[in-house]
Amino acid sequence: MMSRRQHSEAQGRLRSLTDRALRRHACHNATVQNDPLQETDDYWQGNARVRHVPSSKHWEFTAFVNNVTDEAPVYLRQTANPSTQTQPNSIIAPQTWGVQTTVRF
Repeated sequence: MMSRRQHSEAQGRLRSLTDRALRRHACHNATVQNDPLQETDDYWQGNARVRHVPSSKHWEFTAFVNNVTDEAPVYLRQTANPSTQTQPNSIIAPQTWGVQTTVRF
């Protein structure tokens, strides 16, 4: 009869991983500190993964979700260009799901 530990080692390992970060309020212009168009409010960002590594350890399978909360704030704003009437912004990537397989030779 196989013990639980032997049984689990025979089937491999399953791990769940998470990370999260609180991004604090930021001003994006060093000389203008009171322009709300050039600021980013606080926001949380987090990711999650589940990884399975079989006992052979020749491959692994990972399922992941990036940006779990689907927050998409602007994280960088620049001063508007008066000649083109545009204001460049950079935003966080939306929630992304995926799978990854790794094979070791």
